[in-house]
Amino acid sequence: MKDEALDEFTPTKNKWVVGWNEGQPGRFGYGEIFAEWGVRDVQDMVRRDRNHPSVILWSIGNEVLEQADADGWKIARRLTDICHEEDPTRLVTAGFSQRENAIRNRLVDQVDVPGFNYQAPHYAAILEDHPRWSVLGAETSSCVSSRGVYHLPIEKYRKHPSRQLTSYDVIAPPWAYAPDVEFDAQDRLARTLGEFVWTGFDYLGEPTPYFPGDEPRDENDWPARSSYFGILDLAGRLTELRCTELRCPPASLSGDSPICSPRASRPSSWARSCPRSPRSRRAASGCRSRR
Repeated sequence: MKDEALDEFTPTKNKWVVGWNEGQPGRFGYGEIFAEWGVRDVQDMVRRDRNHPSVILWSIGNEVLEQADADGWKIARRLTDICHEEDPTRLVTAGFSQRENAIRNRLVDQVDVPGFNYQAPHYAAILEDHPRWSVLGAETSSCVSSRGVYHLPIEKYRKHPSRQLTSYDVIAPPWAYAPDVEFDAQDRLARTLGEFVWTGFDYLGEPTPYFPGDEPRDENDWPARSSYFGILDLAGRLTELRCTELRCPPASLSGDSPICSPRASRPSSWARSCPRSPRSRRAASGCRSRR
């Protein structure tokens, strides 16, 4: 587990105040109280969770706007120091979405493990330029799909009139990519430490690609309401091909349904075995490992 403290430091992020894609965005959020509560909240988070063995990293923030600020590194340094003071046994990371800004403005230098969001195509260059770094996929993939939906022919489209999205793992928003892009980079590059996928569970809201926030509201997108991002959908069931992101997960996650589709992408080189459901021969036949 990566225990993350904040989504913003001092500048607040634009948010839809009335409702998603309704009214004018306003700047309201934690940044309004960061000066008073930021240090205390990070201290309390570490003190609360430092005895949990499942926590392997502290994260001081995700996609904070200070990445573009020449002095943003000062806040990152202070929060990293707090984590080290409260728990000297664990490393500190953050999720950087502005790769070039975060490196140029030295925010990345303040954490122990540089974490990058949706930057798999750039890992090789980052590691070449910084031979002492090992990097983490702090937020990855954001592939969208609907369980049990397979649109043919296989194609990458923006929206579908059914308000469902194919489970062939080819649809992703502009900032994201299919799981195999991250898999390939993680497998090829020795100094990559793994990934945190957006998102493990689906959730209500942000029904990507429906009701896009940068376009006028389209009532034809109703009643799309799920984010479509989840490896597990709103019912807690695996979206079939997204199981490749779990590298053949335990059968108990999906009951009697196939846990690894024969059509799924190849497992990673470090996925040495596939758990097989005793109740599902179909599940077992779909699992393959590469030795």
